[in-house]
Amino acid sequence: MYEKDGEKYFVVDGHMHFWDASEENTKNRYGEGFIRCFYDYHRNLSPEEYVWPLEKYRKYDEATLMKDLFEDGYVDVAIFQPTYLTDFYHKGFNTTEQDAVLKEKYPDKFVLNTSFEPRLGEGGLEDFEAKVRKYDAKGVKLYTAEWHDASKGWKLTDPWALRYLEKCQELGVRNIHVHKGPTIWPLNRDAFDLADVDDAASTFPELNFIVEHVGLPRLEDMCWIGTQEPNVYGGLAVAMPFISTRPKYFGQVVGELLYWLGEDRITFASDYALWHPKWLVEMFVDYQYPEDFTEYPELTRLTGGRKPGPPVDRRARPAPPESSAVDREAVLAALGTVRDPELDEPLTNLGFVSGVEVDGDTVRARLRLPTYFCAPNFAYLMVADADTALRSVPGVRRAEVVLDDHFASEEINEGVAQRRGFQESFQGLADDELDELRTLFRRKALVNRQQRLLRALLDGGTTVEELGRLRVGDLPPSPELAAYLERRAELGLDCSPAAPLVVDATGMPIPVERLEGHLRFARLTAVSIEGNAGFCRGLLATRYGGPGAQAAQR
Repeated sequence: MYEKDGEKYFVVDGHMHFWDASEENTKNRYGEGFIRCFYDYHRNLSPEEYVWPLEKYRKYDEATLMKDLFEDGYVDVAIFQPTYLTDFYHKGFNTTEQDAVLKEKYPDKFVLNTSFEPRLGEGGLEDFEAKVRKYDAKGVKLYTAEWHDASKGWKLTDPWALRYLEKCQELGVRNIHVHKGPTIWPLNRDAFDLADVDDAASTFPELNFIVEHVGLPRLEDMCWIGTQEPNVYGGLAVAMPFISTRPKYFGQVVGELLYWLGEDRITFASDYALWHPKWLVEMFVDYQYPEDFTEYPELTRLTGGRKPGPPVDRRARPAPPESSAVDREAVLAALGTVRDPELDEPLTNLGFVSGVEVDGDTVRARLRLPTYFCAPNFAYLMVADADTALRSVPGVRRAEVVLDDHFASEEINEGVAQRRGFQESFQGLADDELDELRTLFRRKALVNRQQRLLRALLDGGTTVEELGRLRVGDLPPSPELAAYLERRAELGLDCSPAAPLVVDATGMPIPVERLEGHLRFARLTAVSIEGNAGFCRGLLATRYGGPGAQAAQR
């Protein structure tokens, strides 16, 4: 228990690990990259005196963990959050079985959570139930970005995930800890999106959904979802270390969470061994907002009580938006973020959105395509993405997307509405899901957006040799740069200021001697995409007629 100025603090560390990323346990380059990415977070956000050497960080022992948490770190109770990653590590990274050894030795010190993997289907469901009964688990840690064979992530709204959440209700597993935080190499950014938490929290109001890492960097989504869903909580793992390196940013994060969620729905966490709890606890108790932070509630301390001061008017925190609060322009803007996967243009610009209806808190959108026989996999991606976009609009509680005039309309509409994947929607006809296809077209779009940016630079007088030396941070802000970096981020590629500007679709820098050939290839890609887009517009205009085929009906 921590004590400062006569006050005592009972510390519950809501997120910690006992991992094994030793070289012997590391299966491949992805496992090596994962632990090194972890280490960069540790090294760059910890005070210098708390930075471990990499070899110790890979695999630390029981004695180190017990001393760091309970002797030096002020922790009274710690919650294990397992992360399996068996595609990267032979025996797993941090499994329930590993953690259970310490839980058995120190039963009063730890809360043991387990996990489940919905992509294992019925067999995984039986294994999950066996683990819950064996370890008397009351919570699960879910890593929706974890790879499994060819799949690079899953959603809480997937059909099998819903089956597993139903099993959680049945077994009394109430606390659902969902990893939704910064991208960790090599995992994919879109698998960390929060939209599926919103849907799952509405579907299972009896379960508590703890968004670990408070969704960073998607804090705004976290706050809006948490405001609407009273069973959504924020876990401060990853946010906490910014108290040292970026204290003003830390104050903004915590201030927003206090304003929108309130102190009763935020949990403290060190994310050990990413960071040591000792300095986090000490700095958190001493932390004060900057003087200009006057709009936020008083900062919550570890005990959950506010510092002395005027009471905060909780009524000032907005209630969930009412039916009439759904903004039609916001709905159209959300649909404008959905792109044709091959053409990399918004559906609204292409004329694929034929109608939008807003009825209270229900939104319906109708889509149409240039021909009756447009590829069903492309069509499914667009309908599913439109459904996700609509559900992200503040105030929307129900969303419906209908694809008209397509040979597979029934299968696609029903599949998306029932949260079935593409393969299940087209049983016997589809060999796999669409993750690889989506990635393929994102890479093509990256090349296209890159060539637009590079062409603008060349037209402005930059030489090819100079292009090869440029870093992301060398360029001033521009629409072309923003569009290019958006695609790089979606592919999990480095977007930091020091990153090379010109890279291939896997993130590897293009040598200067290969730049001319790369630019010719990029130009061909752009011509192909632009030509297809023009062809589709022409077909759509022929099928549906005139300018009305060019934009969403308003």
